[in-house]
Amino acid sequence: MILVGLAIDQIAQSGLSSLSVIYYSAQLFSCRSNILWISDDFENECAYYISKDSKLSLENSVLALIQSVLQTLNLNEEQCTLMGFSKGGSAALYYGLKFNFKNIIASCPQLHIGSYVSRHWPNVANNMMGNNYDQGDINILDNLIPDLLKNKEIKTNIFI
Repeated sequence: MILVGLAIDQIAQSGLSSLSVIYYSAQLFSCRSNILWISDDFENECAYYISKDSKLSLENSVLALIQSVLQTLNLNEEQCTLMGFSKGGSAALYYGLKFNFKNIIASCPQLHIGSYVSRHWPNVANNMMGNNYDQGDINILDNLIPDLLKNKEIKTNIFI
């Protein structure tokens, strides 16, 4: 199974909060993997699959969705590769490192998410940290991935 974190059009609702998902069976492609696409669209704005209004509450919904699909397919974190591009790459690193997924493929991830969105995507910054965010909120998001990378006992394969 591969989780791909890409912003794509909403096709189906997962039933988990407002988490939009697209799930394709491997039978639809000449691919030996099951692919789960998760759309990063939370109230019509990006949230890096992580934060809404300075709360990391999206994490529970995203993780529950991934675990539900893994359980349905009789797989575990060792048999799952998290993959993403740009903000999806950031999410792949975050979830992969935090929840011990075996393989992570991340292309162009933003490691300091708070600084990046506050500089380049003000609407996303407001969505992720609330309209009155401050440097403390930026620092919290900036430190999410670097703090996970400090773990010296990481047993995850990371491809960037």
